[in-house]
Amino acid sequence: MLPDDLTNQDAIAQLKEKRHRRVPVYVDTPDQVLGIIDVKLFLLDPSEHYTERLIAPSFVPETMHALELLKLFLTHPQGMAVVVDEFGGTEGIITMDDIVEEILSDALPRDDVALYIEPLGNGRFLVSGNARLDDLSEHLGFRIDADGIDTIGGLVFTRLGYLPPSGTKLEIPRLAITVRRSGRKRIEEVLLEKTTAFEAAA
Repeated sequence: MLPDDLTNQDAIAQLKEKRHRRVPVYVDTPDQVLGIIDVKLFLLDPSEHYTERLIAPSFVPETMHALELLKLFLTHPQGMAVVVDEFGGTEGIITMDDIVEEILSDALPRDDVALYIEPLGNGRFLVSGNARLDDLSEHLGFRIDADGIDTIGGLVFTRLGYLPPSGTKLEIPRLAITVRRSGRKRIEEVLLEKTTAFEAAA
């Protein structure tokens, strides 16, 4: 978290050290959250004081269920909420990625879950649901825009708003996605097909 009384120079130094995409800004104490700063946008243009660039925060009770939080994040694009206790005190911060991890977490330890990106030719890839978007971007040759989400399974889940059955299809810019296998708690495998060539031919 960041206090509201720093100079832009000091704020920038702290934000670069924290390496978070969004950071809450507070007045006097962390229990008084003023707003949330989009770090990337602020660093691109720090001409105004950072407190002039704040996004109104969402406050959620610590008893709110994960699916309710997901619905909140899907309708409020700041991707972060302030968790408060029954007395209005700040308990912490929760992000979209935290929710996806909670809902899609599997009973197996992460290290035991196979992770793969298998090229099939003609711009098609067979991919495990836990494959990281950064790794996929290297194979695809372009960046997948999914702010706050780390895996392809998490991306599909948040775009649809539910855990999809096998055969479910989804299209995002430059990419068609088909769910090949879906388990009880997570997306296990997807087929990716690059659509850039078809768009260029249109």
